[in-house]
Amino acid sequence: MDADEDRYTAAIALAPFLAEHYYATGRDLVDVAALDQAIMGLAAAYAQLPALAQQTSEAAARPGISATVAARGRLLCRQANELLSETATAIRDRLGALADRDRRQSHLRRR
Repeated sequence: MDADEDRYTAAIALAPFLAEHYYATGRDLVDVAALDQAIMGLAAAYAQLPALAQQTSEAAARPGISATVAARGRLLCRQANELLSETATAIRDRLGALADRDRRQSHLRRR
C-alpha cells in the first residue's frame, strides 16, 4: 500500500468514530482529525487489526499444524481482537482531546 492508500484506509476506519462523536456532541471534527497524526495513526492501526485477527485465526485452523502453533495462533487472534477494542477506546479518547483543544482555540479566536 502506498501512503495515499494508507491515509484513505485510515480515514474510512475513522469515519464511524467521527459520526459517533458528532451524534453525541454535535461537533464536527472531520477537518481537525484529518490534520492530527496521532488519530490518523490510531485509525490506520484499527483498520489493519481485523485482517490480522482473521489471518492468525485461519493460520491456527490449518490442518497439520502442531497444537503449540495452533494455540499460539489463537492467542495472537485474541490479542488482535483485544487491541481492536483498546484502539477504539484510544480513538474515542483522542477525539475528545481534539474536541477540547478545538473548543479552546475557537473560544480564543472569538476574543
